[in-house]
Amino acid sequence: MIITNLLQKNPSFETGDMTGWTTPGWAKDPKIQQYEAQYGTYGATLYPNPTGLNSLISASVTALAGARIVAVVRMTADTSMQSDTAPTLGISADGALINKPIAVVPNSWRTYTSMVTVPPNTKNMQLRLAFWNPGDSQFCRVDGAGLYTDADWQTLQKLGLDYFDGGTMPLAS
Repeated sequence: MIITNLLQKNPSFETGDMTGWTTPGWAKDPKIQQYEAQYGTYGATLYPNPTGLNSLISASVTALAGARIVAVVRMTADTSMQSDTAPTLGISADGALINKPIAVVPNSWRTYTSMVTVPPNTKNMQLRLAFWNPGDSQFCRVDGAGLYTDADWQTLQKLGLDYFDGGTMPLAS
């Protein structure tokens, strides 16, 4: 059996840069930092911008139309977050959000998941992390992310893993 993280390019920022991710290009784009990671060496930190919005978007992956896909992210936010400004996890299909974004609980590293069925005729999917806050002191940290088929995600859970660092993971059957 082989498990594949559909986010093949740098899902946990271990290249030490933004390879595989895009940002809006604002003044306070997310930063990759060594000391922010809970697992591995690197993590991404998102800061608010003057408009309040910041986001981190994965590289597009080929969609599996009709498949049940699970988006996974390991992240935290600082304690001063309000519920209406907390970071969210979203899944987009050909640029349109297809899940209800999930708000992140402040001050606690957690793994967040969202499951969707990929709409017919979808060509590309992306994982989107959004952070809305006009303040200057708040941030969120992202340690890793993944897009998996439902079956692969269930296997990772049985192994006690939140996600793995991209590519494929061969398992003894």
